[in-house]
Amino acid sequence: MTYEKNLLIQSDEITIGGDKMARYMKWNDGTLDERTKLKVKAIQKGLHAYEDGLLGDFSLDSLYRRFADISFPYAEKFFGAFVVYTTPERLHFKDVKNTKAVKDFPFSASGTFQWDNKATSILVDGEVLGETSAHAWRGFPESVLYYDGEVKYGRYTNAENIKCKWAIGGLGLTNYNPEVEGFTGKYSDVLRKTNHAGIGVTEEGQICYFLKENCTIADFKKLANEYLKLRYAINLDGGHIPALNAKYKFNRYQKQGNIILF
Repeated sequence: MTYEKNLLIQSDEITIGGDKMARYMKWNDGTLDERTKLKVKAIQKGLHAYEDGLLGDFSLDSLYRRFADISFPYAEKFFGAFVVYTTPERLHFKDVKNTKAVKDFPFSASGTFQWDNKATSILVDGEVLGETSAHAWRGFPESVLYYDGEVKYGRYTNAENIKCKWAIGGLGLTNYNPEVEGFTGKYSDVLRKTNHAGIGVTEEGQICYFLKENCTIADFKKLANEYLKLRYAINLDGGHIPALNAKYKFNRYQKQGNIILF
């Protein structure tokens, strides 16, 4: 299990439900100071876990289940990118037709591809907000993350073919193939060096939104696959569109076609 390790390597402490529970001296070999071990043992006792003073897989998994509702969304800056973790149940999308910006919504971010006040990629939240893939009119599908009780991935051309609670489409970063999804020629501008935003799912089922300024698509793909280690990830609308209103603020006043709510 790895979903907490990236967080803990970057931080001196872990926050659970708003309380600072333990300070980590070293993570790679599991070494903790004695005061921290006592705190960890107290946590493990409450979780009915083996009281060895080390937060192993069982303890982390128990903590995640116990505190997921109150600990997420969680925002941090990793690897030069703004990153937000949340749960699939908390995730929602809102069609605002360029009348609102992320500043108008707490814990929100820019969404998928848009044009002329509407989503031009697949977008579903109870109802269909974006009907087709970005290049459906040219016969190309796009990568879609969707949730039907479990976060899944597939390539689709039309939202009506997806049975889900929510879905969001874009350019695949995990199964990266711009040619298959129609991002070629004059439609390849999304691959340029610019501000990029993306969304993915961790191996443990968390949703991860990530935004990085002025980077190439190759660097952004590396961020998703090698550093954040996402199971699936897609690239969303970029350029002047990416925006975030969370612990970190970025481009909050940019009007959006659709917005992600964490």
